[in-house]
Amino acid sequence: MEILVAALFGTLFMFGITYVLSQLFIKKFIKYIPALLLIVIGSYLLITARLLGSGGFDNLIMGIWAVMLYYGAIIGIISSVAIDFIRRKKKIS
Repeated sequence: MEILVAALFGTLFMFGITYVLSQLFIKKFIKYIPALLLIVIGSYLLITARLLGSGGFDNLIMGIWAVMLYYGAIIGIISSVAIDFIRRKKKIS
């Protein structure tokens, strides 16, 4: 149950960041930056766990963090595309 609540808060947090960035800046690509940063950090953790791991639980923890960051990145990309789609519909109408 705690994992579901953490995933829900992570989703709301990522959507909130994306929405705030889309309201503050006119350029479209700026709202994709948090998702790209999460992908880069997740990739770093995954590579570090694979290549430099000590064989203990450190590798497992880094892998879990990488998966959670990828989840946040996917939510960020989906919310950015949804915001673009809604804005385009409003401009057409």
